Amino acid sequence: MKCFTKSATAFALLLALLLLNTVSFGALAKWDVSADYSTETNPAPPVNGGIWSYGQTPYGNDTGDGPIPDASQFLLYDENAQVINQPGQAWQDLAAGTVDALGAVSFNDTGSFNTNFGIDWEPLEIDLVPDQTSQVVSTARLQVPADGIYSVHAEFADNQSCCAGREGDAWVFTDNAFQPSPLFYNPVLAASDPYLTHGAGTEREFGGSFLDPPEAPGVCGPDHCYDGLVELNAGDSIYFASGKGPSGGDHVVLRATVEQLSGETVAAHTEFSWKNDKSDNWDITSNWSPGVKPGNPVNNPGNVEDQVAIFGDAITQPQVVYTNVDKTLNAIRFDNANSYAIAGNGTITLAAGSDGTIAPTLGATQGAHQFQLNVALNADTTAEITSGATVAFNNRLSLNDNNLTVAGGGQLAVNNNTNTGSGSISVTSGVLLGSGRIGGNLSNDNIVAPGNSTGILSVDGDYTQSASGTLQIELASNGGVAGTDHDRLDVILSANLDGTLDLQLDGGYMPTIGDSFTGLVTAGTISGKFATTNNAVINGRQGIAVTYTETAVNAQIALRGNTDVASGDIDVDTGDLTTAIINFTSAGGSGKTWAEGDMDGDGDVDTGDLTTSIINFTSALAASSQQSVPEPSSGILISIGLLGLLAGARQRKNSFLSR
Repeated sequence: MKCFTKSATAFALLLALLLLNTVSFGALAKWDVSADYSTETNPAPPVNGGIWSYGQTPYGNDTGDGPIPDASQFLLYDENAQVINQPGQAWQDLAAGTVDALGAVSFNDTGSFNTNFGIDWEPLEIDLVPDQTSQVVSTARLQVPADGIYSVHAEFADNQSCCAGREGDAWVFTDNAFQPSPLFYNPVLAASDPYLTHGAGTEREFGGSFLDPPEAPGVCGPDHCYDGLVELNAGDSIYFASGKGPSGGDHVVLRATVEQLSGETVAAHTEFSWKNDKSDNWDITSNWSPGVKPGNPVNNPGNVEDQVAIFGDAITQPQVVYTNVDKTLNAIRFDNANSYAIAGNGTITLAAGSDGTIAPTLGATQGAHQFQLNVALNADTTAEITSGATVAFNNRLSLNDNNLTVAGGGQLAVNNNTNTGSGSISVTSGVLLGSGRIGGNLSNDNIVAPGNSTGILSVDGDYTQSASGTLQIELASNGGVAGTDHDRLDVILSANLDGTLDLQLDGGYMPTIGDSFTGLVTAGTISGKFATTNNAVINGRQGIAVTYTETAVNAQIALRGNTDVASGDIDVDTGDLTTAIINFTSAGGSGKTWAEGDMDGDGDVDTGDLTTSIINFTSALAASSQQSVPEPSSGILISIGLLGLLAGARQRKNSFLSR
C-alpha cells in the first residue's frame, strides 16, 4: 500500500511538472511594449535580446491601398519623445485623471508627450499621437533577436473625444519582405468606438476600451485588435503605428506584446473577407480582413491556390467589387442577401489548393450574385449553392477540360456569350439555367432550365439527362421564335433523353389549337425520350403534344387524342383511337408518348387516355370542317364498349399465362 502511495505521489508530481511544462512550452522570450521601454534611453536597453525603439515613420500618398508606412525611413525619438535632431513640442504634463485641452487623458504624472508621441505607464499602454502637419505616423518598433516564429498581439483604441469625426489610423507592419504589408490596418478608430468609454473631463475606464487583463490571443475584435503568428529573421522589426485619420487624426492608445515561439509554424491566412460597405477595388488591401488582397500572385505572403475570398455580411445594399488584375483562388463564397457583382477586365481562376489536394469550390448561402468578369477552372470544381441563392456567370466561363458540379439546391446561371475550352457541367442538385453557352458536355441529374425567363441555352458537346433529371421549358406565346416565345436547349452533338420534360405556360399566354413550338430541344442526334411530361393537359380538349424527330423535340397545342398531330392532322379519328388501343398499357405502363396515345404525359396509355380520345372523337375532319364533336353520351357508350373489349382481352391473356 505504501509503495502504491509513493508511486501515486511520484506520478502526480511528474504529471504536474508535465502540465507546467506544457503550459509554458513553446514560449522562448516575451516583450511588452510599455513594460520594456525606458524614458532614459531610446532605443531601450535590450530585453531578452529584443530592442524597443520609439519614433516616427513617414508614409507615401494613398494610392488606393491605404497610406502604407515606409519602414526603411523610421526615425527615432529622443528620451524626451522628440524627434532626434529635430525640434519637438512637449505636451503639457497633467495630474493623473485630468484631461488636456484636446481631450487626451493623462493617467498619471510621469508621462512624456509631444506632438507625435506619448507614454503612459500605469495603464500599460503607449499613447500614439498623430502628427497634424506631416505625413508621418507615431511608431513603436521591436527588433527581434533571432530567426523564428513570433506571436504578435496588439490592441488599439481611440483616446480623444475633443473633436467629432477626428478618427485615428492604426497599423501593424513589418520590414520582412515575405509578410503582407500591412498585417493590420484600420483607417477609422472612431471616437465612438464601442471599445472605449468616453467621458469629457473624467478619467476613462479601461474596461470600456480594452479588456483587463488584455485580450487573450484568438479573441481579437477585428476592428481594434491584431493577433497572429509572424515569421521574422534576426534583425527584422515589427512596427505598431498610429497616424492621421480622415479628419485630421487623433490620439490612439496601444497595448502590445510579442512572444518568440518554439515548435510553431506560421499558418498562413487562407480566408479573406470583404469588409467595407461600398463598391470598390479588389486590389486595395484595406478592403480586406485580414489586410491581404486574396488571389494576387504578386506580393502575397501565402499560397494563392489555398486562399478563399469571402463576400459576406459587410454590405447593406448591392455593391460591385472590381479588378483588372488576374486572380488565382481555391474558393469564392457569397453570404449576403444583398448582391455582390464581381467585375473588371481580370480573370479569376479557381485552382486546387494544398498542392492539388483540395478541390476548388464556389459557394453561396443566400442572395443573387454575379461574375461580370472572366472565370476559368484549373481543376474539377463544385458550385455549392444553397436553395434560394443564385450565382450567375455573365461573362466568359472557361472549363479548360474540367468538370463543374452544380450542387446544394440553389441556382447557377450560365449567361456568357463566349465560352472557351472543353469540359463538362454536371447538375447533381439545384438548377442550371441561363442563356449562355457551355463549352463542353452537360449532364442533368436534377434540373436544367434554359433562359432567364425565355432563352436559349447552348451545349457545345453532348447533353445527357438521367431518369432523375428534369428539363424545364417555358412556353410564353405563339410566335414560334425560340428564345423569345419559348425556351430551347440547343445541343451541338447528341442529346440522350430520359426523365421529365416540365412544360411551363406563362400566365399571360392563351393557348390555341395549332400553336406550334418548334425545337424545344435541338441536337445533332436525339436518342431516347422523356419518360414523363408535366403539364401536358391544358383542359379537357386541349393539350401540349410533344413529338420527336431524329434531331428535335417539338410541341404543339393540339386536340387531346390527336396522336398524329405532327403530320398536320387536326382531328381525333379512328386512326388515332386505333393507335391508342394498340399502345394501351393500363396505368402500370411507361415510356409512351403523345404519338402513341399518352394524352396526359404520365408515360402510359391507360383508360383515362382512351376515354379522353373517345370524348374528343371527331371522325376524319378536314382542316376547314365545321362538323361538331359528337355528344358525350355517344362517346361514352363507344368508350364503354372498347374498354370492355380491352378488359376481356387482358383477362384472357392473364388466364392463358396462368395455365
